[in-house]
Amino acid sequence: MFDHWAQLYDRIYAARGKDYSREAAQLAETITRHRSHYPSSLLDIACGTGEHLHELSRRFPSCDLAGIDQSEGMLRIAQRKVPAALFTRADMAAFDLGRRFDVVTCLFASICYLPDDRAAERAIDQMAKHLSPGGLLLIEPGVMPERLSPPREDVMTIDEPDLKLTRRTTAVHEADAIVITFAFEVDRPAGIGAFTETQRIHIAPRERYADWFERAGLQWSFDEQGPAGMGLFLAHHPITTD
Repeated sequence: MFDHWAQLYDRIYAARGKDYSREAAQLAETITRHRSHYPSSLLDIACGTGEHLHELSRRFPSCDLAGIDQSEGMLRIAQRKVPAALFTRADMAAFDLGRRFDVVTCLFASICYLPDDRAAERAIDQMAKHLSPGGLLLIEPGVMPERLSPPREDVMTIDEPDLKLTRRTTAVHEADAIVITFAFEVDRPAGIGAFTETQRIHIAPRERYADWFERAGLQWSFDEQGPAGMGLFLAHHPITTD
């Protein structure tokens, strides 16, 4: 997934109006507000093309940054943007980097691309294991069941000298998922092409996330707005006095 259009990804979401700089500023404010000291390390799960990490690196310039993703195409772009960061191709439900981080993020509803509840629970458990004592986990969950809108169709275009693109999107609901089909038509110097990709977005209610956090030994809260209006889970290990 995403390898087909890794080179188009940033252009598409820029055209859609996604503001990574504003989101990163809000994330940085959230991190500093919930931590007693400046983070020395940050891991971004499902980092994609590294745009969030790039923006966060400007706000935490001395922070040791890392990212994981399953798409090699995305990781190549991320490495060019944030050359000082360590990027690893890995499954968010089964990764082990052998170290811990002050902050772990999983943004832009990336956790919803896991196939089911079991995989999501495993992912949160792995994220918890990568948190330093006092560390902060931030998960942007995407659309919660109570916020689902009716099935829709959408067409977006890019009309620039080096890229003509049309993306037709169809979304339908299943019992515990949104199934999204993207149909691309692309005209660029490298050639003209068309392809289709289907993504299944897993949906879980807030109380299910609560169970996963608690089983991972984390205390949690929920920001209804979050960096992009989709909400944000904040979780951490309980502070002990032992």
